[in-house]
Amino acid sequence: MRRHAYLILVHTNFGQFRKLLTLLDDPRNDIYVHVDGKASFHPEKWKEACRFSKLVFIEPRKKVYWGGVNSMRCELALLKKAVAGGPYSYYHLLSGMDLPLKDQNTVHAFFEKHEGKEFIDFWEMDGDIYERVRYYTLFPEGERNFLTHFINGLFKDIQKAAGLGINRDVDFHFSSVWFSITEPLARYIISKEEWLEKVFSHTSNCDELFLATVVWNSPFRQNLYSSEVAKNHAVNLSNMRFIDWSRGGSCRHPWTFRLEDWDLLMSVPHFWARKFDESADSLIIDKIYHHLAGNRVRRLFLMAAYDSQSKVGPALEAYVRELSAYGDVVAVMDNAVPEADLARLAPYVRYCGAVRHGEYDFGSYKRAFAWAEKHAGLSDYDAVYLVNDSVYGPLRPLGDSLERMEALGTGAFAMILNPHHRAPHLQSWFIGLRKEVFLADWFARFLEEVAPQESKEAVCLKYETGLTELLDRHSVTYDGLFRLRGRYFYNRVRASWRAGIPFIKKSAFTRHSGCLGRQIRYVLDHADDCAAAAAVREDAVRLLGREYVERLLGGSVLEMFLRYISYLRGKIIHRRK
Repeated sequence: MRRHAYLILVHTNFGQFRKLLTLLDDPRNDIYVHVDGKASFHPEKWKEACRFSKLVFIEPRKKVYWGGVNSMRCELALLKKAVAGGPYSYYHLLSGMDLPLKDQNTVHAFFEKHEGKEFIDFWEMDGDIYERVRYYTLFPEGERNFLTHFINGLFKDIQKAAGLGINRDVDFHFSSVWFSITEPLARYIISKEEWLEKVFSHTSNCDELFLATVVWNSPFRQNLYSSEVAKNHAVNLSNMRFIDWSRGGSCRHPWTFRLEDWDLLMSVPHFWARKFDESADSLIIDKIYHHLAGNRVRRLFLMAAYDSQSKVGPALEAYVRELSAYGDVVAVMDNAVPEADLARLAPYVRYCGAVRHGEYDFGSYKRAFAWAEKHAGLSDYDAVYLVNDSVYGPLRPLGDSLERMEALGTGAFAMILNPHHRAPHLQSWFIGLRKEVFLADWFARFLEEVAPQESKEAVCLKYETGLTELLDRHSVTYDGLFRLRGRYFYNRVRASWRAGIPFIKKSAFTRHSGCLGRQIRYVLDHADDCAAAAAVREDAVRLLGREYVERLLGGSVLEMFLRYISYLRGKIIHRRK
């Protein structure tokens, strides 16, 4: 999963800033924020502002003034902090007065398609711009103060008259402050910090010059984004920001969008727009917020896992990583797993624990739910999922399956409902529950009372079938995305995949003496564009041995048939005994 870092400069309007955070809050994003040192701000009150993204407020906070050098220093501080917390595919600089216009799936898909391009909006230089950096500024943080601005101007006039100046050997360039850049360029800019401080520490309005100057005079200039769309479109797409300078009253002030700009904002191809001001028009902010966030389902996945080698295998890591794109994950393994191994899951989970409890998946669900009750704020979620790693996958994007399950409109929903004539039940390896269930006292008691059983079959009867019976007793409706009887999903690997089930049961690799090998190979071959497919192969080799897996997946039709005959023969002999 490609991850992005959002860097945000905030100085006021914290109500709209909270909405901005919510719209950027995504498992694929981390968010780094500098709050102006002049603002009254308490970061401890923002601990729960993001559920999916890591939120970091950088310290120390600098006082930022219009036109001052501290703007550059804050941007560099944000880049340094984010690079240290990365790596990330892209670093996006925004203002707290900005809002996204597109959802995060659209943003990530675009930058993945154009990976390696740098998104910076270069502008033409003129004489006034050169004066910002060619003459020594006595009070670089004082451009908005009448007295210091006057003194700065007077001192520049003296330098001009005397033929003096600074930075004569620097090839300056000019751009918008706001950018989206790659990891290599972010690191390169940080490496120039000492030079930047030397060149710009006594200049004015350098936030529009320092990055452009570095990039233009570097090899990264060759990577600047320019597409046919940008060339042929009436608006500038070079940094994917929509900023209306035509109505701002002067070239120094962009237009503040209002409700009447809604159709315009929805029609442009840009990903972000600025600026918005809740004191000028909060209705446009609310409308964009509800447009992008109003239908978002807040999900919590409780992951139960077990590994015969007491490790975090590549398949589990891939599964948890995919889940994290759609909600929060709390994982508990029924193993004593080394901390170094658990660290592989840390980027994708809110919590990960590992203890050998011997209570199978429901014991892990119990512990994950207990942690979530105490730390995660269960009432904030729309759906809680119980999922376990008895399956390999997902081998196609999971979002469609989640949306279809949630669209069933029932209190509980599963990937598969087994309509058994005696005991119909939701298969417990992927079950979703709505608030009427996961917030109910009777559900909490059900999990609290999970205890070791004498066999796996007893666990299935008491807890898997028992959960569905519990739903019946409390008149909770339930359904499955797929209704499959008996062992269909276990034995019909290829048919299940074709039907749309994005998983393979792990037991398929050893089931019936390995006679399902060609079906498994079919699925993995058709899921090659999915990152989990390679992880599944790697994990199977780790657990079963390379020779076995190669024979399993490389066998002919005849070999599959002979393996099945061998399985039947063994079963008959076993019954006779």
